[in-house]
Amino acid sequence: MDSPEGAGAARHESISGHFYAGGMDVVWIVLGIVIILIAIVDTFISVLNYNERGLVVNHVARATWVIVRTVTRRLPRRWRQLALRQVTGLVTVSVILTWLSGVILGYALIYYGAMGWGAIDIRGGAPEGFWGALYMSIGQFSTVGVEDISAVHPVIDFLTVLESLSSVVLLSMIVAFLLNVFSGIQMLRSLSADVSRPGEGDATPLAALYPFFPNGEPSDVERYLTNTWGDMNLYGDVLRQTRTTYFFQSGDEQFSAPFALGSIGQIVGALRWGLPVGEYPVSRLPGLFRLEESLAAARRWITTEMLRLPPLVPPTPVSSAEFARQLGAVRSSPDDVPGVDPLVAEFDHMCRAVARLVSPTQDDAVARSADPAEAYERYVQWLPFGAVSARFDAALSRDLDYQPEDRDPTSLPFTAAGVARSLPMPS
Repeated sequence: MDSPEGAGAARHESISGHFYAGGMDVVWIVLGIVIILIAIVDTFISVLNYNERGLVVNHVARATWVIVRTVTRRLPRRWRQLALRQVTGLVTVSVILTWLSGVILGYALIYYGAMGWGAIDIRGGAPEGFWGALYMSIGQFSTVGVEDISAVHPVIDFLTVLESLSSVVLLSMIVAFLLNVFSGIQMLRSLSADVSRPGEGDATPLAALYPFFPNGEPSDVERYLTNTWGDMNLYGDVLRQTRTTYFFQSGDEQFSAPFALGSIGQIVGALRWGLPVGEYPVSRLPGLFRLEESLAAARRWITTEMLRLPPLVPPTPVSSAEFARQLGAVRSSPDDVPGVDPLVAEFDHMCRAVARLVSPTQDDAVARSADPAEAYERYVQWLPFGAVSARFDAALSRDLDYQPEDRDPTSLPFTAAGVARSLPMPS
């Protein structure tokens, strides 16, 4: 008669033999290991690595947003705004559930494969098969454990402890991820506040500059541009750190990425090229050049990583004679004039808007009295920036479903969207 010690040793040897056997169980174990590695690597890249595209999470966030956008576009305006406010929560939850599900499912598949080798003992009324393995994985992940299911092999014992430890690490990463998301929302709030339009009388983006041009004279403009440049850098950094922030929706027209980035583009363009260079030194402020560079960097990243648009080849400027003719046609009629380049019309609109800023008592006389040759030079310099702005603003607004209630043609992004119709756009 065999001794108890001999029977136990024989049983352990039998389990060990099965544990290293082949068969379909190996497939489940290998698949589980792959899923765990994908979930952990994706979490690590998405949370801790700067400017790295995750393996899965970005596709999940994009798919969630596309589904929500498809539904909300068909809703009445009131309900649409309410639904859009839930986007951040839905996208964030979908990302977190993807990571949690990946780890739990991966360990469950490993346990399921180990059951076929007899490395896990099931007693009592515990579920068997895959559901039993999933029940065991959830219990170990929650660090609570399960009853009637236990490991009888040291490797599986080690895996159950490892799953409990990995749950603590994963939850810590999720907390860091949430902090990054809410930090990004705060950065966008600050950036939107920099360009918010006080009052209801002026819908143009330059309305944010009126407090810094009392009676048409610049005051603290450099400080304003420097502060906006700092907020622009912070928002750009948090977008690269946590791409989920890109899909944020507040339901407020003046608290959104299309509004903030579009308005900054209009402000930069107007101050850089909207005024005669020799007469208005505001166009040469250091803060303006820094803000332009920061905006260009953010646009390049969003265009490449989120919008997936090819680089834009700037259009060829019209001749100086044609520019003068089209400029006269635009100024003689407030409506769209056939045969006028939309970018020429946009440039004139920008110049007249900034002219009212520096000469509030003379309306747009500064723009109208500008030397045509000098204005043409500014138009040629502005054209690459203006073309990129038009396409970027229109593409970003369409991707994030930005639909302000105010359809004033002088407000962003509708003027830019009209210009963008003349530029190559993705389907």
